[in-house]
Amino acid sequence: LYSDFNDTVGLTFVGDAATSACVPQPAATAYQPRHGENDPTELSVAEEYTRNPDVTGIETYEVAEEPDAGVNAVRRNDAFGTRIQFAGRIDSECPTRLRLTPSRQSQRGAVWHIQPVRVLDGFETAFMMQVSEPSRSCVQVRDRAFSVADHKSCMVHGGDGLTFSLQRHPNGTATLGRGGFELGMGGAGPALTVELDVWGNVDVDDPLPDHVSVQVQASSDTQVPSVRIGAPRLQSLADGDVHTVMIKYTEGVALEYLDQFVANDHLIPLIKDGGEGRRVGTLAVFVDDLSTPLLAMPLGINGIFSGVSEGEVLAGFTASTGREFAKFDVLSWYFCESIGCPQSGFHIEFDRNRVDYYREDRLL
Repeated sequence: LYSDFNDTVGLTFVGDAATSACVPQPAATAYQPRHGENDPTELSVAEEYTRNPDVTGIETYEVAEEPDAGVNAVRRNDAFGTRIQFAGRIDSECPTRLRLTPSRQSQRGAVWHIQPVRVLDGFETAFMMQVSEPSRSCVQVRDRAFSVADHKSCMVHGGDGLTFSLQRHPNGTATLGRGGFELGMGGAGPALTVELDVWGNVDVDDPLPDHVSVQVQASSDTQVPSVRIGAPRLQSLADGDVHTVMIKYTEGVALEYLDQFVANDHLIPLIKDGGEGRRVGTLAVFVDDLSTPLLAMPLGINGIFSGVSEGEVLAGFTASTGREFAKFDVLSWYFCESIGCPQSGFHIEFDRNRVDYYREDRLL
C-alpha cells in the first residue's frame, strides 16, 4: 500500500520517471533514489516548441497556463476531446507522487514494484492518477504575399497516456518499452496493459477523445505488436482532476458486468480453456465510479502468461509523451493478490489523515 510516495521502498524507476512534490523534499524522505523538480500549483508558460515553420503557417507547442489559485475556471471538451479551456485542480496539499513523465516532448518512464505478484487466481488493484500541465499547440496562419499574421488558432490537449501493466519481460524491473502511442509498453511483453490514453492516434484506430482500453502482448519479441482486446471506452482523463482507477480480475465469468462487456476478434484466443486446469475469469476496469465498471471482459489471463511460474508477474506503471505532452502522475496505489483486500482499510479511499507516511509495513 502506498497512500502517497513519500516512501518509495520496493519501487524501481526507469527512464524519465521520478517522484515529485509541491514543496521541498523533507530530510526524512531524502534517501529516495529518483526525485524530480518540485512543482508549484500555479504554472507558467514554458518554452515554446516550433514545428514545420513555413511561409503559410507556424505551429508551436507550449505548456498551457493554469489559472491562479482560487480561480474556478470553466472546462469544456468538444467532440474531439480538445481542451478549449483547461484548469488544474488547486489543492491545499500536494503529497509526493510518482511522476512518470514531465511535461516535455518525447518522454517515457516506468515504475515497477520489485516483488512479483501472483495474478492467476485473481487480484485487485487501485490507484489515483492526475494528468496536468498539458501542451498547447498553436497554428499562426500568415498571408502568403505579405507575411502578415492573419490569425492564431490554439488547441490545449496533452499526450500521450499512462498505463497500469502486468509484465514478465526478460528485462524485469528495468523494462521500458517504446513510447509515443505505445505509452512505454511497446515491445515489453508478455504483458497485460490497461491504457489510460489521452491522445487519439487514428492510425491505430484510437478514438479522438480520452479513452480507456486493454492491450495484450503475448511475446517478449520486440517486433510483435500489442493488440487491443475489446473496444475502447470514452472517459475524461486529461482534465486536471484526480481520478481513481480500480482493476479487478476474478475467477469465473461475472455475469453482473455483462452490460459492460467489450470484445473483439483478438480476445477469442484468450477466452478458451487451454487445458491448464484454469477457467476463464473476468477483468473489470473502474474509473471514478467504483460500483460499476467502465469496461469488462471475459479473459483467461493464463493465456497471456503461459509458462510463467505460479503466474508471478511484475506490476507497475508506464507513460509516454510525443509531440503533445503532459505530466502523468500516480498519487497513491495498492495491489492485493485477492479480491476485496480484507487486510486493508484503504481499498476504496485513500485517507491521508489516517496514514503514517513513514510506517514500514506495506501490503505490496
